[in-house]
Amino acid sequence: MKQRRVLTFFGLIAVGTLGFQSVSSAAAPPPAEFSYVSEPGDYVGGGQSQHVTSRSGDFKLRSSEGGVNLMALYQRDGQLTFFDVTLAAPRGKAFTAGTYVGAQRAAFRDNTAPGIDVVAHGRGCSNTYGSFTVHRVEYGSNGAPAVLVADFEQHCESPGAPALRGSVTYNAP
Repeated sequence: MKQRRVLTFFGLIAVGTLGFQSVSSAAAPPPAEFSYVSEPGDYVGGGQSQHVTSRSGDFKLRSSEGGVNLMALYQRDGQLTFFDVTLAAPRGKAFTAGTYVGAQRAAFRDNTAPGIDVVAHGRGCSNTYGSFTVHRVEYGSNGAPAVLVADFEQHCESPGAPALRGSVTYNAP
């Protein structure tokens, strides 16, 4: 049985249906997943590792200014929580497959810098430094992002701070 939960964060309300989806005996990859490894001292990941798939959480991929935003709502330690990653090209550039270095916090990036912003369990950075590689990005006929495969590395507050490294995959249902 699926449960409906409401989560309030950053002044927004997100409603999600959480629960396990039935899967066939074939080992097909899940349509969406994220994972990360947080170095000791990293604020966002708290020095922990995490892996969540769409079999145990709800995922949403949407356009963000100059890039994409992937959000996942899921249960962790008996609590509803979320993971949110925004990846963006430099302002005025198309968000395409490729490697982006010198990334800054997405919402406040310089015009020539790509953007990154990874938030987990209500923890985010004031100043963000990092890089990411978009292996694949595709858009639907309506212009909305439909496929994303990317790896990222983020550092909070200084480029030499402990790293949060991870990957995200989303294939529209």
